[in-house]
Amino acid sequence: AELVVYYAPRITSSFTSKTVNESDTATFTVTGDALDAKGTDITCSWYKDKKALKDGGTISGAKTPTLTIAGVTGADYGSYYCELKNGAGKVNSSAAKLTVVLKPYSTKVLANFDLPEGKNVNFSASVRGGKPLTYQWRKDGSNISGQKTNKLSLRALKPKDSGTYSLVATNPAGSLTLTATLTVQAASTVTKSVTSMD
Repeated sequence: AELVVYYAPRITSSFTSKTVNESDTATFTVTGDALDAKGTDITCSWYKDKKALKDGGTISGAKTPTLTIAGVTGADYGSYYCELKNGAGKVNSSAAKLTVVLKPYSTKVLANFDLPEGKNVNFSASVRGGKPLTYQWRKDGSNISGQKTNKLSLRALKPKDSGTYSLVATNPAGSLTLTATLTVQAASTVTKSVTSMD
């Protein structure tokens, strides 16, 4: 006599939490074995934050052992797990977190300035995104030595300070460039003419 024991899915390998840069692709894979009255068939269902996922858009493989998220965004951040099911029962994988490193972004533009000679000016930017963030200020496309914060101060302006200023913010996911113009008006000069009378 042959004894066949049907058993629910058993997870043989799972996945761990991962960090992915914005716009990259994230994949989760789970494997298992099982035996039920229909054979070794296992159905897979992926969940994000306890909500079932469906194929479409950036999601594929929602009903397969490998879930793929193409071009991840901040909305894909969350906790993922897979349910394996057959005729004898079901089991959930352990949950893993997907962390997305967002590219640098800003909701404000740099202000342009038109000032007279001798004045001071302060450029300031509010940049958000994944850490670490690094900064570099440029004038007319060339790096300004030592200017590596989100603020730039120029004192006692001169006409030669006129130009295009840009801040390049960079992190592991990408970079952002904010640009503004500075126009410095030369101080007016007064000339006196002296007339001699004989």
